[in-house]
Amino acid sequence: VLASREGVEWLHPTLANMARAGYASITADDVGPTRTVTEDMRADLPGAVQTLTVREYATACQLFTDRVKDGLITHDAHPTMRASLQNAKLRPFGGAMAFDPMRSPGPIDALRAASIAVYKATKANANGFQLFFT
Repeated sequence: VLASREGVEWLHPTLANMARAGYASITADDVGPTRTVTEDMRADLPGAVQTLTVREYATACQLFTDRVKDGLITHDAHPTMRASLQNAKLRPFGGAMAFDPMRSPGPIDALRAASIAVYKATKANANGFQLFFT
């Protein structure tokens, strides 16, 4: 977890600075308040942010869940990730189980970002640093 704070006002400048610093891939699921941030980023830094479709997000969640069940993923007990795991509620989507931030009783942003990271890591490797956010 590189950064986690309340609200979204901090996200755009933080991500813009990371994009300018050379992070190779900044990827987000494009729902809720994140959509506003990704639209602002597209206007400010065209091409800096990639977004997942809803189907890709559901696939990312299922992939993450499968890897955890297989013992291939563990976490470092970061408090934000631990809280996300405790809060997460699933919903079926297109044959996969997706983490649902609307049904979850608290924030699950770290879990959503970790799922995106695992999904992107299974794709062609990019050179340089990568950042995943929700």
